[in-house]
Amino acid sequence: MEINLDNYEKINNNMLRGLYMKIKYLELDNLKIAYHEYGSGPNLLLIHGNLQNKNAFKKHQLEYFNDFHTFAIDSRGFGQSTSEVDDYSI
Repeated sequence: MEINLDNYEKINNNMLRGLYMKIKYLELDNLKIAYHEYGSGPNLLLIHGNLQNKNAFKKHQLEYFNDFHTFAIDSRGFGQSTSEVDDYSI
């Protein structure tokens, strides 16, 4: 049986090598927001800074999974999220 990993991202961490996080999407109108959801407990939203994406929080999500239900998102136009603007030129 072959497993399709198209919607998964590999965790590049020496201790966790070989694990994958599922990429989920929230769709609003023409916008598609990518995110990782992991853990259990109170909700914790992780929002990256400029020039980063949701992958900046993989290590944190794995550390907090017993205490928090984490959501790490790709902001609009970053990572695997789409942007409603096709052209950024002036």
